[in-house]
Amino acid sequence: MEPEPEPGPNSGDYFEDFEQYAQAEDPDGWFDTGASNSLEEDPRAFEVMLLEDGNRVFGTSSTRVNIHSHYVADESIHWTEYEYSGRMRISSRSGGIGVTLYSDYPDSDSYYRLRRYGRGAFHLAPHPHRSVECVGSTNTGVKPEPETWYHFRFQAFEEDDGTRVRARVWAAAETEPELWQVDCLATGFGSFYSGSPGVWSMGKGDKYWDDLEVFGLDEASQMAE
Repeated sequence: MEPEPEPGPNSGDYFEDFEQYAQAEDPDGWFDTGASNSLEEDPRAFEVMLLEDGNRVFGTSSTRVNIHSHYVADESIHWTEYEYSGRMRISSRSGGIGVTLYSDYPDSDSYYRLRRYGRGAFHLAPHPHRSVECVGSTNTGVKPEPETWYHFRFQAFEEDDGTRVRARVWAAAETEPELWQVDCLATGFGSFYSGSPGVWSMGKGDKYWDDLEVFGLDEASQMAE
């Protein structure tokens, strides 16, 4: 087995709290795409939104199915061995919300995705779903309440002949879980090794994301529980 690579220029390095943008503005580097997993650009899909408390966030009010926005600047398509973190919130109990990493958008509809929809819990749902299998725990058990912020940590790195994918989700008022709720290994065709971070949405209500951060993982981070 080859040693794990050290963080470097392809490991990802990004932070955005969206406070520098005006309401309804599109943040730098983000590429919105249309409904039904379309790869075609649709700049109307997501924008900076101003909340009642004065906080600026990335969000959408669209009810369309399977819309995305991805950070495509800074050669992010080549980012690998990284953690993607931040927080997200829904306004409707049945709203669908999620985040993606190792995404190939807008070149192809492939990524690892942490999402919830239909009043379910946050779970791992990669694409293309019929060819990507991640063996291990894939459901966080966390069902979000409306108008409540949920923190997430979502990471991937090469392990043996596949990709280890892990995630934690918890309410802002709670303590971060000690263990990874999602912890599985993707191998074969379904094992992606690099790609961009992004967001995913479908269904009712407003969906918000904030304090999005990407940083490269070193070997110690990969081993930590």
